[in-house]
Amino acid sequence: MKVEIEKQNSPFDEYYYVYREDDPEDAYIFLSDTELTDWLEQKYHDWGYWECKDLESYMDDIKVWQLIPKSTVERWPTLYRSAKSTSIVVDDEQYYRKTKGINPEFTITISLS
Repeated sequence: MKVEIEKQNSPFDEYYYVYREDDPEDAYIFLSDTELTDWLEQKYHDWGYWECKDLESYMDDIKVWQLIPKSTVERWPTLYRSAKSTSIVVDDEQYYRKTKGINPEFTITISLS
């Protein structure tokens, strides 16, 4: 699978690659963790996760990789020791991946009328 990502205009080269185990051909790229968490909150409803009874592992089929530039991995090898190389290249720089977990946090909102 070949992935093309446009370089973003920010001091951080932060990308997230997301796919579902049951449909790995459909992948998504996000430019920030905020954009990703907003999308995941929407998919919680769209994909029917609210019907799941097991709250501990109900989104385990969604895989999230943080994409890290090779230069960053080489600069801080201890921090990125678990990072794996990918075929993803942005502006001639190879990217590595680090698996990120999804940790749902449930809240209850109470209002008085």
